[in-house]
Amino acid sequence: MTERTITITNAVGLHSMTASNFIKTAEKYKDTTRIFITKGNRRTNAQSLLGVLALGVYKNDVITISAEGKDEVEAVEAICSFLLDGFSD
Repeated sequence: MTERTITITNAVGLHSMTASNFIKTAEKYKDTTRIFITKGNRRTNAQSLLGVLALGVYKNDVITISAEGKDEVEAVEAICSFLLDGFSD
């Protein structure tokens, strides 16, 4: 398993539009890797819009992206890059 912890710096956090783009990034690895997002003691599938929105991820929140599978390292890096680059593809 590969994981990385980051702090959200985007002013709006993961609201519906940014969460949708986040999930599109995670879904690129859907066939080979299971990906999770964790905030505090709550963890959800990073490819689930409702799950991601339910976490309530806002600016300055600390989250962990973890992945398990064939492309786990690439998946974690791609998702963290998306989040750290201001949520742009």
